[in-house]
Order: sequence, then structure tokens, then C-alpha cells
Amino acid sequence: MKTNKKGVELSLNMIIVLAILIVVLIVAILLITGGFEDFAVKLKALREMVWGAKPEIKLTGT
Repeated sequence: MKTNKKGVELSLNMIIVLAILIVVLIVAILLITGGFEDFAVKLKALREMVWGAKPEIKLTGT
């Protein structure tokens, strides 16, 4: 007896497509409302915090 798994594959594909659409919708909303500006400021502050805390490495020799 054959089992029909097309329904399972369809629902899994639908879940993946819906997840991608939700991410795209969130990105579109952030672009329209200007929410990326705040995100960019936080990202720059995080980068400065991480890279600013490390000591400078100077190569000696030549």
C-alpha cells in the first residue's frame, strides 16, 4: 500500500514560505517607518564597544 505524503510536503512548504514572507514584511515595515536608523545606531555602538575594548596589537621587527 502506498502512502500519500503530498499533504505533509505541502504544509511544510507553506510554513517555510510563510516564515519568509513574515521576515520580508518586517523588513519592509522597518524600511518604511525608518526603524533601520535606530538599528544602525545600535549596531555601530555595539561594534565600537566590541572593537574598542580590544587592545591594539603592534607588530615589532621589520
